[in-house]
Amino acid sequence: MYREAIGQFITDKSAKLYVPKNSGLNEYVQDILQSIGVSEVGEFKRPGKDYGQLEIRSVRGEDVPQRVDDCLQRGEVAYGLTGDDLFDEYLLATPQSPLRLLNTYDWFDPSAQFNRPALCLLNRSGELPASAITVSVAVNKKYELTSKRYLAHMMGTLGGSYSVVSYAGDTEYTVSEGTHDWCIEVVYRGAKSANSATSETGLQVADIVRFSDISLIGLEAQ
Repeated sequence: MYREAIGQFITDKSAKLYVPKNSGLNEYVQDILQSIGVSEVGEFKRPGKDYGQLEIRSVRGEDVPQRVDDCLQRGEVAYGLTGDDLFDEYLLATPQSPLRLLNTYDWFDPSAQFNRPALCLLNRSGELPASAITVSVAVNKKYELTSKRYLAHMMGTLGGSYSVVSYAGDTEYTVSEGTHDWCIEVVYRGAKSANSATSETGLQVADIVRFSDISLIGLEAQ
């Protein structure tokens, strides 16, 4: 899979690069770093110039945009690699942020149910209602605003009402235990793994809210 060299987007001699330390996300980003020309010590080639140096720092994937923003506010040069779903969620919460999407690296993993992470609406039937309905929905805190925007649009079309409770994770089990009717959660292995939360709870994908790839974020070059 072709991936554009990072030197096409980062021309600074030195900069910080925040990457996610979340296990699955970190593993995939590490593979990307190697393929886009970043050495183990953070050295990268700048087209037509000498080599640049990145100070690579690992933080939670959902914190990458904020940490880059923090650096920019201090006058430091910084960039980030994280899931574009996490970056979009950050922009919903922080619309005044100067951060921009510099490049997208496609996520492809044939072992994943949808070949990449997918934020999904899950329920027992695997179907969306055809008419007005009242439901309780569990959502993952990392995607709370994205989930609420999706639900507002969908339920605004159908009518009915809904309530939302956010959790740090494992939202599927709140449905299988009977606390909520639906959940919105990331599906990765999904039906391709007997050990996934969706397989263990027997929930079905009723709709795909969005897919996820990897975003390179920072300030646009002046």
